[in-house]
Amino acid sequence: MRWARGTWRQVRRGYGRIVIVSGPPQIGKTRLAAEIASYVEASDGSVWYAGAGGTAIVDARTAIERAVEAERPTLVILDD
Repeated sequence: MRWARGTWRQVRRGYGRIVIVSGPPQIGKTRLAAEIASYVEASDGSVWYAGAGGTAIVDARTAIERAVEAERPTLVILDD
């Protein structure tokens, strides 16, 4: 979590980042994403989330488009 917070601080300074979290099922990837999302929202950032399911592709595209248009630092989580 410390590393994720540091990465977010870099984003807030204008340095865009792409971070991929991978690993076996049930290791805590979604939990980590939720924790950093809470941190981002608390630091006045925007969070857009897209998960798995029937509308996953549309949700992911919408999240990315909103992030591109955002006026403040934005975290996009594409889960599964």
